[in-house]
Amino acid sequence: AVNRVRIDLGENPANMVWLWGASAMGNGQSFKDRSGLSAALVSRYFPMKGFAQTLGLQWQEGPKTLEEEPLHRLMKTVTELIAQHDLIYVHLRVESRDPVERLCAMERIDQLMLKPLTETLPRHGAWRLLAVVDDRAGAVPFVAIGTGVSGPAVSRLNAQALAESSLAFADSTALHTWFTAP
Repeated sequence: AVNRVRIDLGENPANMVWLWGASAMGNGQSFKDRSGLSAALVSRYFPMKGFAQTLGLQWQEGPKTLEEEPLHRLMKTVTELIAQHDLIYVHLRVESRDPVERLCAMERIDQLMLKPLTETLPRHGAWRLLAVVDDRAGAVPFVAIGTGVSGPAVSRLNAQALAESSLAFADSTALHTWFTAP
């Protein structure tokens, strides 16, 4: 309603929020205190480092590019973190807007990270792997596999098959709760 009035008055609408300043850790409980899980976060993005610090997660610098060699190094890092933590959050961002470059980067992530992880993780006992693609275009598609993952299987990993799945969550907290449930 405020933006409609601003537009009617010939003023610019409010279309962003800029949060600035120090923050406290909320109720003072770390992720491990709240969930009982030790965790690490791998990303190259500064806001994710603050997110990790706020939750008390181990921080690890991620790759600057999604080319083959940096992804091999990332896989080595993730393998080392798996031995130390219950949960590893790897945050990768495909920077290019070119659809072919984006597809190539996602295929490298699939071949050099996701496929090897599905071969490595079962050696550690019970395991789960969640891959989320957030292109900010409505519902966020994801794939979850591993020990005890429940829900309908999707036979094809394409937009239509994912859209037809009955497995959907209102927000990331609900997805996380489902994914980490015993």
